[in-house]
Amino acid sequence: MKLTNKLATSSLVVLAIVLGPVSSLRADMGSIWVSNVGSTSLRVEWSAPSGIHSIPESGAVYRIYVEEVGPYTYTYPSLSREPKFSSKMFIDLTGLKAGVEYRVSVEGTAQVQAMSGTVINPDFRLVGTIRQRTLETPPGHVMRVQSTGDGSISIELAPLEAEAFDSVYIAYKRAWSSIALNETAKDPNGPAISWGAPRDSNAERGWVKLAPSALLTATFSGLLSNQAYEIAAYGHNVGALEGVKLGQVTGETAGYTPVCTAAKWLAAYRPAVLQEYGRRIKELNSGRHVIDVVADLDPSLLEDKGFFFNDETVDLNDTLTVMLFLIAVREDTFNRWQEYEAGRGTDLETYLERERTDIFQQFLVEKDFCPQIFHRGDANGRDGVADISDSVFVLAFKFLGGSEPRCLDAADAND
Repeated sequence: MKLTNKLATSSLVVLAIVLGPVSSLRADMGSIWVSNVGSTSLRVEWSAPSGIHSIPESGAVYRIYVEEVGPYTYTYPSLSREPKFSSKMFIDLTGLKAGVEYRVSVEGTAQVQAMSGTVINPDFRLVGTIRQRTLETPPGHVMRVQSTGDGSISIELAPLEAEAFDSVYIAYKRAWSSIALNETAKDPNGPAISWGAPRDSNAERGWVKLAPSALLTATFSGLLSNQAYEIAAYGHNVGALEGVKLGQVTGETAGYTPVCTAAKWLAAYRPAVLQEYGRRIKELNSGRHVIDVVADLDPSLLEDKGFFFNDETVDLNDTLTVMLFLIAVREDTFNRWQEYEAGRGTDLETYLERERTDIFQQFLVEKDFCPQIFHRGDANGRDGVADISDSVFVLAFKFLGGSEPRCLDAADAND
């Protein structure tokens, strides 16, 4: 122990001879502080150290390392990190992450006092290190549904720095429709004439132009009941090529019940659905003239007739929705899909992508998870249930001019 103490004392003496007293080492450190803090930026300033290892006020080069502080971060930033340089006594750090703590280390080239005079040491010496957390992300534009009614939706929009815009467009469209909502709302020339004049509202789409303020409100009326609508807001400036998106929400009119994904899948796989629909119906009902007529139709002819899903009309699509569901109710295929998913951990969408011709599996899942969509469809209004006879009844009415279904509202099965 005595030998160890002597060695330690000797080392300390050598260190003092080379570098000077401990007090001199502390005096060599400069001051460092943060003068401006933002959510994505920091300004770090410092003063030059004095003493035998001084750094000149002018002509010095400062090297700055910036590092996020994490659970495994070292005391000082790794020298392998890409440094920043400054010839000034400060640096503005930008492009940072909001709400994150950073460690900033500043080094400078020093002047060394030697017997022959003052010389520049090319080595960088530490000025100081500081830790600072950036501000959290400021609240964004706040858009929300204020209230809904039977055929109406009211929204509130509180944009940040509303005075930065010359005008604000708020537009809506019925959900699932193919109307380009955002492309329309961000157009500085306003929606096309097909959208109507400002404040005109209809069941499918509409819009309003407002003067910017800290709180904006808009009410869209004349909407369909029991429907979902997408609403988007854009801020515009004169001369700008397009607006700045301020928010988007989905609102539902009174009586709305979330709809299963069946109609969405039908829209996505429309050509394949129609072809497979005709083939399977023909196999199951060979000899029935009405079914043969449908099976022989080219899908493009149906497109030309203007059949669209979820259009609040009773047409082939309603029949198609119910009929595909009824045809698909085969326990063997449902069990096969369950085994497939359990064995591979694959979601239904991926499964359908891999086995595109077997798209009717979706309806088996809808049957268990969203049965309410199939409570409708009793087109003939006779037995209180939706079955194959209702589908045939509507097909005959549509293609052969048969009797009008007794319950048109119930026949609108898919929406």
